[in-house]
This record gives sequence, C-alpha cells and structure tokens, in this order.
Amino acid sequence: MLREVGKRVGEEVEKTFLKRHYRAMPRTMLCCAIERFAETKRRQYLRGEI
Repeated sequence: MLREVGKRVGEEVEKTFLKRHYRAMPRTMLCCAIERFAETKRRQYLRGEI
C-alpha cells in the first residue's frame, strides 16, 4: 500500500511518513515502501540510519 501511495503523493511525502514510522514497520513492508528510492537511501533506512 505504501508503495502505491508513494507513487501518487511523491517521494518527499513518503519520506516524511517513513522517518516517523520506519523503525516500527515490518522489514518486508519497509522494503516494499522504499524499493523506488536511491540505493544509498534504501541502505540508510534498512540500517536504521535515518
């Protein structure tokens, strides 16, 4: 769902949401939400560096 919403509202809105919630999200859900992000940004989210 997040992946599809991100397509409509834009990456910046999606990033704002993820900054607040990514630590509590299941990894599979996070991976789907960030799959269109740049490789470096995806790694940061997956490592918890945001």
